[in-house]
Amino acid sequence: MPPTPIRIRGKRKASSAVISSPSTTTTTMTMRPSKMLRSIQDVKHTRQLQPRSSLDRLPAEILESILLYSGSVALPRASPIIGAKLSSRVTLLRFFIWGFHDTWDQWFGIPFDKVLEGPRAEDEGKGCRTPQEAKYFPCDGDPELQSALLGLPWADIDFILHAQQTWADTYARHRWYEPPFRVYHGKYGAFDAASSFNCVWRHFCRTRIGPHRTVVRNVHPNVRLPLPLVTGPWDAERTKRLFWLVLGGVNLEARDSATRSLPWEYHLDFLRNAVVRTETPNEVAYRLLRDQCDLMRVPPDLLRSERDALVKRLQQVGESEPQVVELLQDALEDINYKLDLRSPRSHK
Repeated sequence: MPPTPIRIRGKRKASSAVISSPSTTTTTMTMRPSKMLRSIQDVKHTRQLQPRSSLDRLPAEILESILLYSGSVALPRASPIIGAKLSSRVTLLRFFIWGFHDTWDQWFGIPFDKVLEGPRAEDEGKGCRTPQEAKYFPCDGDPELQSALLGLPWADIDFILHAQQTWADTYARHRWYEPPFRVYHGKYGAFDAASSFNCVWRHFCRTRIGPHRTVVRNVHPNVRLPLPLVTGPWDAERTKRLFWLVLGGVNLEARDSATRSLPWEYHLDFLRNAVVRTETPNEVAYRLLRDQCDLMRVPPDLLRSERDALVKRLQQVGESEPQVVELLQDALEDINYKLDLRSPRSHK
């Protein structure tokens, strides 16, 4: 009778029969391919078999309805699948129009200087609006949703004008439109978003009278400017988008406005990127936002440092660029004025 084998815990070794047969080992290796040998089709097929959430399984049409009625700009970021379904240009265009429809429908074709029809001023005898009164007029629309939409990366000036034109073609084809600054005579069905914007833009750059304020109502007055448009730097697209927003109704006159309430670091960044430490000063941005640049909150030492840099730059420019010299001198006067107000002598 052979002895009974005793099993001891530990690493089990392969039997001599398995080791002696190399064909068996080769067959086993070929039956178990490594993960590196899997094709892209196999990976996609495996992912399709994985369970998805209930929102991911919804068709794009239903997801678009949820996006519009919820007004949540965070919905496309819920998952990559939802983001892909809601990333078409048509969906983004509908979402943007949805957020601005009430404001555009209320104020379309009404210049800001005279009220011929539509929303009336509190003082009916004046029949005019001033920028300081802009906040107190009842304005339709959701400023939070509009602020969120304007801060999205795909909402550039071309997209905004395209959305405005699409809305006008759909809802205001037969309504009267009178352009600001009387760049051309108003008439029915005459709205061309790109042409009207370019006319007002050329008029603004040609007159060089500023700062300008609301001339039409494109946005709710309580809309917040996107932070990159406040601090800069500005390229051509950002400059035009800032121009569209400021002249389109963003309320910058209130002392408690969102732009004025920003920390002083942002106001210092605006000053540096607009005139002091940029190769090409941005005259348009400085004219539009100079009154909202609250230099009184910037520490005096930093403000004096920017003044010294501005003086040094004026000496380097000379008289070769008169427009740049004029802009730098205006900025220097603003800084000196704020420093004088903060000096102890001004309080005596």
